[in-house]
Amino acid sequence: MQASGLRWILTLLVSLGLMLAPWAGSPVISWSAAEQLDPSFDGDGKLLSPLGNEQISGQAIIVQSDQKILVAGSVFVDGDWDFTLLRYCADGSLDNGVNCGGPGFGTGGRVITDFGGNFHDSVMDAALQPDGKIVVVGTSSRYPQFDMAVARYNPDGSLDTAFDGDGMVKIDFQNSDERGYAVAVQPDNKIIVAGVSYINTWGDFALARLCPNGALDDGVHCGSPAFGAGGKVTTDFSGSSDWVSGVAVHNGKIIAGGSGGNRDFAVAR
Repeated sequence: MQASGLRWILTLLVSLGLMLAPWAGSPVISWSAAEQLDPSFDGDGKLLSPLGNEQISGQAIIVQSDQKILVAGSVFVDGDWDFTLLRYCADGSLDNGVNCGGPGFGTGGRVITDFGGNFHDSVMDAALQPDGKIVVVGTSSRYPQFDMAVARYNPDGSLDTAFDGDGMVKIDFQNSDERGYAVAVQPDNKIIVAGVSYINTWGDFALARLCPNGALDDGVHCGSPAFGAGGKVTTDFSGSSDWVSGVAVHNGKIIAGGSGGNRDFAVAR
């Protein structure tokens, strides 16, 4: 049978099926569990979490091994933006030390971190270390200066003072503008921060690696060999505007993906 004849018969069968369907009764639509909101989460599967009267925006999410849900983002408070984290119990209530047991997270399940001054601090990504510490990356900016910003928190939401003394680090490449967009934690707890650096006019892939104590991995602070030049690496895709949106570590190699060239997918390993 020729292909055209087969297509004609299939079309006829489909048409007959559609015409006969009403006689068989109304169709029954069965939704799988994956397509339904989970009513065990705040009663209807969704919630809004205001932070007083301030503007707040969530950007990254982590589900912990105990099923607590960590959301990282930014909040506009006292005239500028700051890092903010909220942690929810499995049922959607805030982890305030009562709803899902102690010790709770931050103040009432919320944490706000200001990198100082009138800088705008915005979160872009977050990762969980094997020891339960939380690493959050983004940008701390006040025109004309933009730096990668990294904060590390203890499991209870307090800043980890073992990380650069106060839990916060800014990363600058040759006094240029940088933005942090992604983070990955290596098995040895070294931290890869990835984004963009404007050392060159159009911007390049930019990666920095921090030692577990927050110092740049320059070959001295956490042993050799160093990562790139003084703990930092930039990669240019033929003079175009390039930036990293995601980063991963696999078999000891670092894979960065984002945009480059003429707005193409760009990947470097």
